[in-house]
This record gives sequence, structure tokens and C-alpha cells, in this order.
Amino acid sequence: MTFTVSIPDDKNLDIIRETIKSSSATIFDLDGTILFSMKIWNIINTRFLGLYGIELTDDYTRVVRSMSSCHESASYTQSRYSIPLTPEQIIDKWNEIARDLYLSESHTPIRPGFEKLIDYLEKSEKLVGLATNLTKELTKVVLDERGMRKYFKAAFSSFEVAHPKPHPDVYEACLSSLGIDGKDAVAIEDTVTGAKAAIACGMKVIGVYDEASHYLWAELEKLCIGMVYDLASIIAE
Repeated sequence: MTFTVSIPDDKNLDIIRETIKSSSATIFDLDGTILFSMKIWNIINTRFLGLYGIELTDDYTRVVRSMSSCHESASYTQSRYSIPLTPEQIIDKWNEIARDLYLSESHTPIRPGFEKLIDYLEKSEKLVGLATNLTKELTKVVLDERGMRKYFKAAFSSFEVAHPKPHPDVYEACLSSLGIDGKDAVAIEDTVTGAKAAIACGMKVIGVYDEASHYLWAELEKLCIGMVYDLASIIAE
């Protein structure tokens, strides 16, 4: 993968490894954490806005990436461009455009080291969960059609709970399904929004570097016990 920004060195690996070792469960985010998928939203937004003769701008991209939910982004898009659809209809159209991109490993590759870390967690008899702000429909595409459901004992989209991240609801649902308290679990997140949601449940958070959100790295680092790029780095040699 080619990067336009320099990926920083891992931070606090010893603390990360000890936290993973002492925790009963690890709960992953999906977009930007397991999958390098954030950049495809430029493609999705370009195609969607193009239906209305609108050109995607950097300003629009930065604004919607800072938002906490698809519904918030859809409402903003509708208002900004006077799109003749409801927010729910905009989300449905995004799902339609995004589906094939989420199925494509070339468009949404898996983060290096994910399978190795999953194998380590399984051998260590740790519980593994998924808590994502991605829509329920696209989460299902990834879990079922890309064969990733087998990795998770519990998996939830924020579209299945009352409020999206940074509210803790989706993490609370996952923790409840796993049967553990937040203090006994660690989250792996690529965004400030996600980290705040996990922390609100009493969880510690491991941050991961994703080029698409590089402008948030400094803030994310302040919330996390450590940062990595390759998830295999978490496994002690």
C-alpha cells in the first residue's frame, strides 16, 4: 500500500501487550481499523454527488469525516446540497454504491496483522467482538460475504442500538453479549469518536494509524494507551 503521509512508529508496545494479555476480551472497530476502507468513501461520495451534478470537495470530505454517524452525515449532505431525498434514502443510496467496494479486497484491504492477532487471541482463549458505526447492511456484507463473521463471538452495528459512537451504546451491546464488564476488555480503534465511545464503557483503547484520518492522530494518541499500524506488532515476539 502506498502512503502520502508518513506512518509514525508504534507507541507503548509493552503497555499494549500487557493490556491485551490481562484483558478477557478484545473488541475491534471495523472501518479504518480492520479494513482500510475510509478512502473508499471519497469514491462513494463522488459517485453519489455526481448523480446531482455536484463535485466532491475537500471541505465536504473533512466535515463529514468529523461526524459521528451516517445519519448525521446524510442530514448534512441533504441540507448542504438540497438533495431531494430524505437522510434515510441517502443512506440507502450510499449502501447501494458501497456494497461492491466493501466486497472488493483491492478497494478495502484488511489491515496487516489482523489474522495473526485473531489467531493469537483465539489460542489465548480471549473473547473477540466487533463494534462498528458502519451501517448494518454493509457490516453484514463484510461479515457474511467476505467470511469474517467467524472471527467474532459478538458483532454489532450502531444502527442496532439507540445512539452511534461517540455514545457507548454499541460497545455496551457488545460487552453485554460477551458477558463481561468494560474494565475487563480492550478496544482497538482508529478514530477519536470510537475511542471516546469505548472509554465511556470503562475500556482501555489501543489506537491504530489510518492514513485517511491522519489529521486526528495527535488527538487519538492522547486517548489511547498506545498506537500501532501493523496489528501483529501487538503480539510479543
